Amino acid sequence: MKTLLLVRHANALHESDKGDFERRLSPTGFAEANQMADKVKHANRVPQLIISSSAIRANITATIFADAFGLDKPRNDAAIYEGNDKKLLSIINKFPDNFDNIALVGHNPDISNLLFLLTGQYRDVPTATVAAISFEFDEWEAISANTGTLDWYETPG
Repeated sequence: MKTLLLVRHANALHESDKGDFERRLSPTGFAEANQMADKVKHANRVPQLIISSSAIRANITATIFADAFGLDKPRNDAAIYEGNDKKLLSIINKFPDNFDNIALVGHNPDISNLLFLLTGQYRDVPTATVAAISFEFDEWEAISANTGTLDWYETPG
């Protein structure tokens, strides 16, 4: 059985003189990320591995989570930033099978669309939201549309 934690990056500053990719977390975003890491820990939903968009705001969110969980530094995948739900599914299908619980940190609307693609459930996904989806498979490559069950969903606040 595999579990995927979908994480939307925490609240970011609206502008960066270096462009969208370089936007950093706002003070609210740092608070959201820390709060959600605590909620994930208390719900016993801690992943074994975190894979993040390489955009600054997502990477910082992922690093806050990794530090809170005592995990190695998150792996970055630039394709998450540029992806859509189908591209993200392709990334998930290539996750290493020796990990049963992996978090993917990304962006909206892609995270919302991926949640719908995998579970058939549409949810609003505010910044720093975490959704845990379980799959009755032993291989990540077996995951496809409508094969997941939304087990846990939490927003900041």
